[in-house]
Amino acid sequence: MDKAPEISVIVPVYNVEKYLGRCLDSILASTFKDIEVILVDDCGQDNSRAICDEYAAKDARVRVISNPHNMGVSVARNNGLDNARGKYISFIDSDDYIDRTMFEKLYKAMERENVDMVGCNAWNVEENGKKEIIRYLKVKKDVKTSFAELGNKIYESAFHVFRFLFKREVLNNVRFPIGIVYAEDAAFLLGVYPQTQAIYFLSEPLYFYFENNSSASVSRSAKKFSSLKIKDAVMEKFVANPKSELIHSGFWLWYTLNMAHVYNDLLPLELQGAFIEEIRKILPYDCYNIFIRRIENDCCQYYLFDFIPILTVKKRQGKKYVKLFGKIPLYKVKYYS
Repeated sequence: MDKAPEISVIVPVYNVEKYLGRCLDSILASTFKDIEVILVDDCGQDNSRAICDEYAAKDARVRVISNPHNMGVSVARNNGLDNARGKYISFIDSDDYIDRTMFEKLYKAMERENVDMVGCNAWNVEENGKKEIIRYLKVKKDVKTSFAELGNKIYESAFHVFRFLFKREVLNNVRFPIGIVYAEDAAFLLGVYPQTQAIYFLSEPLYFYFENNSSASVSRSAKKFSSLKIKDAVMEKFVANPKSELIHSGFWLWYTLNMAHVYNDLLPLELQGAFIEEIRKILPYDCYNIFIRRIENDCCQYYLFDFIPILTVKKRQGKKYVKLFGKIPLYKVKYYS
């Protein structure tokens, strides 16, 4: 067998013929050459598979494997992990692309700092070409940290799997959850973080996250409700791992914000009041009481993360009303003790 590559790059592929060439060109142009690129065909209906085969024929570093039928991004990534031979693992989404120096810089930081995973900042790129930096942990300079030091600031690292390089060993017992088609990488990373001793973040944006309005990640579909299953997917990890309290509250903050997005996008008018009910169900008791006290005081706005306005509270004839994200009609809030 040939020598195993230093880095395995896993790319799930499904109906992305418009963007796949750009993605693969950016990976294969990497200044770090010792890679294998595993394209996992998830049986789409367009010309993506033919493009995969074309690149595999041109570059021996490219391998194409297939799911038996369309099974979703989690199964595709897990299939890629099971076939990866590299010392380090990276996941790239097939409608995104990377800076040609990304792998070289992540790899050098990994080796130099002796850490378990290295991440970088990213560019958010819109279809019109407009872009802005996504800063994780709000870092403006390189920083070495750990799971323990992150604590409940874990949500600031963003639960996106695509701009990390992982040491293979920390992924040995972790896989993407099946049946979650939105934010599945959050559940995956909540399994990875406790396995790590040290983490390094590069401040330079080296990944280009493309806002593809037709992609599954932004689809206004009832499938987004599957993100609420993340709670069940990670609670077992919290219970089993004694270090989980370090990120427990951070996870609830992130989850609540994610849930708010889902409800705002998808709930019919008659169910809008379920937002507060769901908050009551999922937040730990002490966090929920803080949430309610914030709503019940006389200030006009409540900030869940101190930077995103979630609820606007108003009084009408002595009664309190709330609207979510300022986009849906006001409705009466039922309070719980």
